[in-house]
Amino acid sequence: SGPIFVPLWFVRDLVVCCIMSPFIHWCIKHLGIFFLGLFLLRCFTGIIPSLPGFSINVYFVIGAYLAINGKNIIVEADKIKKYAYWLTAILFPFMVYYDGSYTNVGNILYPFWVFVLMVSYINIAATIVSRGWLRQPASMPKSSFFIYCLHAMFVMGYCGRFMMKVIPSDHWFLASVRYMLVPLLCVAICYTIYMIMNR
Repeated sequence: SGPIFVPLWFVRDLVVCCIMSPFIHWCIKHLGIFFLGLFLLRCFTGIIPSLPGFSINVYFVIGAYLAINGKNIIVEADKIKKYAYWLTAILFPFMVYYDGSYTNVGNILYPFWVFVLMVSYINIAATIVSRGWLRQPASMPKSSFFIYCLHAMFVMGYCGRFMMKVIPSDHWFLASVRYMLVPLLCVAICYTIYMIMNR
């Protein structure tokens, strides 16, 4: 159901969503928020199993709903910014304790975690850009797809095992630090590989 190069499942799902876009457009125009609510319910409860090619459909539908109704995602995210920040802070220790989506409880919480974290990230990024706090190298946006494709193949796994040796403690604070350092280390390694390959 997926390409051998596993990270490209995202591209596969995006192609499927684009093919279905006329149907999604019709449903949003005629069913409105009810149609969006059905997708959010499926995402948060898992009542309808996710089929190959449909893993990202809820976020595609959110984007389509906002675009069709002339809404700006940054403005809409700002309206629920405080709730997203609080829920992110509350869910974070649970996601660390239950090891992300790799346990039964973590798997139940994971869809909520991804959604509130996405809203939080949008607000944080909007604040950083609007206030000019960060000037990124021109190569960084160009490297994003390369980093996405490479990270899941082997880099993330090695980073996780490396950090387990560096910070082997299961103390909640050290486990939280390790949880945050793994993706940062992974991105740094992938970006370094990208820069070396472009020389």
